[in-house]
Amino acid sequence: MTPPPDTQTPDAPQDARIALLPRISMDVFCENQTTREVLEGVAKDRHLAKVRKHFHQGGIAEAVEFYRQRGDSPELIVVESSLAAEHLPDAVSTLADACGDAGKLIVIGQTNDIELYRTMMNLGVGEYLNVPLTVLHVVTIIADLYADPDAAPLGRCTAFIGARGGVGSSTMAQNTAWSIARELKLDVSMVDLNLTFGHTGLSFYMHGQRGTVDALTSPDRLDESLLDGYLCRPGGGKDQLGLLFSDVTLDENFDNIPLDAYETVLEVTRRNAPHVLLDVPRVWTDWSRHALLSSDNIVVTASLDLVSMRNAKNIIAWLKQERSEEKEPYLLLNRLKIPRRREVPLQQFIDSVECRPYGKIPYDARMFSEAENNGVMLGEVKSGGGAAGAVINQLAHDLVGRHAGGAHGHGGLFSRFRRQAVGDDENGE
Repeated sequence: MTPPPDTQTPDAPQDARIALLPRISMDVFCENQTTREVLEGVAKDRHLAKVRKHFHQGGIAEAVEFYRQRGDSPELIVVESSLAAEHLPDAVSTLADACGDAGKLIVIGQTNDIELYRTMMNLGVGEYLNVPLTVLHVVTIIADLYADPDAAPLGRCTAFIGARGGVGSSTMAQNTAWSIARELKLDVSMVDLNLTFGHTGLSFYMHGQRGTVDALTSPDRLDESLLDGYLCRPGGGKDQLGLLFSDVTLDENFDNIPLDAYETVLEVTRRNAPHVLLDVPRVWTDWSRHALLSSDNIVVTASLDLVSMRNAKNIIAWLKQERSEEKEPYLLLNRLKIPRRREVPLQQFIDSVECRPYGKIPYDARMFSEAENNGVMLGEVKSGGGAAGAVINQLAHDLVGRHAGGAHGHGGLFSRFRRQAVGDDENGE
């Protein structure tokens, strides 16, 4: 049960784990515009992506009339009421009678009173909230109402996408997954969603797999056991890294795979591992947008050129709009300082994209080609990955919520190396 109104805090931490809501229907009744705006923000939140939402003007009296005429009610009703505390319990009882076998009810009132809160709970109200509201708090409350205490928690999901082709987004995803498994010793699954031109198999020197295609084309059969059979493990079955990918095939058409199939595969994968990384190809479809919106973190990889700047600006602006309550994406600037190639000035890029880069990775042709041609990760080459390895290792730590420098924070050689590779200097160079 959520603490009573006089003890609860209105905002949960930005990185709090919030469960995704199932496919339910939700009716919302609002009396004032301020509340409606907050609840419209709730309706757009990624955790409620599967919820069918319907907004109505009015309070409890209007809700009572609506359900008496309709004859049935949805799984969730959220209703605002300006009634005084002494009249609210009777009104809620009347609403309960009109709804019949209603699912869950959230009441938004004007009074912050512990006795009223207890009365609401005794009436069977799912939660009583008082204004003012915040989007994140309401989302958390709704998610808690539908949380299954016996269900396995969903793994933390990070989606990687490139601002343009050739910026190394897949390389960043693969090496971050490897770092989480090898350096942090944590179970992680990586899903390559590029069904025709993905190169995860080549990067890990593994061939002949159809894991992603098989999972997407038979989602009704997919469970944790079958998924485990689709996963490839570079360490001969003992590695903490699981890879879900398909070798390049051009004789099949994947345009007709429904969104539900992608949702199922991602949900089962998240139940199967505490950390999941998605390599999202640079396409703009229902399933690619779902992959981005349903992820806990987004990593956008770009280079300092005009096309990258335009596309990164559009992607990040869209993410900020659709994920307004989430932290901003991680922006990686890769393939910097290629000899004889002119770049967009860094500060101009930052001003346009409106997102500070998380890491800046200089181009190292010898190191990257050595890793690529030998089917190994950057951390496995002699240089240990150089500046790129430092950025990726730090990203891996941050995505799983660990400090790279140990319990005492960032320190030592790694901290100095990361400042050189990642830190933003004053003049933007």
